[in-house]
Amino acid sequence: DGQVLITGFGGAGKTTLAAQLTADWLDAGRGKVLYLYLGTHDAENTLAAIAAAFDAEQQANAVDERARYALLRQFIIDNEVSLLVFDDAWDKDGLRAALQAVPNRTPVMVTSRQQYGHAFREVVTLSQLAPDAALKLLGHHARGQDTSDGDKLCERLAYLPYAVRLAGKRMQADEQSATELLATFKTAHTLTVPHDFGE
Repeated sequence: DGQVLITGFGGAGKTTLAAQLTADWLDAGRGKVLYLYLGTHDAENTLAAIAAAFDAEQQANAVDERARYALLRQFIIDNEVSLLVFDDAWDKDGLRAALQAVPNRTPVMVTSRQQYGHAFREVVTLSQLAPDAALKLLGHHARGQDTSDGDKLCERLAYLPYAVRLAGKRMQADEQSATELLATFKTAHTLTVPHDFGE
């Protein structure tokens, strides 16, 4: 519960992690999720995007700013949205507007490269592993698959813990060596999530 920020540099796995946590939320039957990509949206465009999610653009545009926030909060309540996810927030004012439109006690998850930690109850920072630690993590999740080129694979994945873990799981699921997996992709973004990734 509360407001959580997932932060880190580009390619650290912020959006992937948010998507996985959202899927877990839905699978657990915890209620509806509103998932919005914020990007560089300013305050006005952010509020418009939230209104559009409820087909309420005209209603939102017909009232002043203060009433618009109240209206959007009520839409979220009436539609029984139990979690809001604001992905890839770049604009400070846009994010502030999004957060103001959230009802009290409704959980929020935000992903951003920006450091907005002072505004959040909890901050999760995704960062790089040391090469030895990355290779160890890969081997743990590969579960016996050949990791002879594991150092090269980890380097290609920029030693990002989420990507390394995903690669190990992929190796184990497909019974691939690190060399074979390395030959199949150019960046971490081409890795697919095995069905048992959360186990």
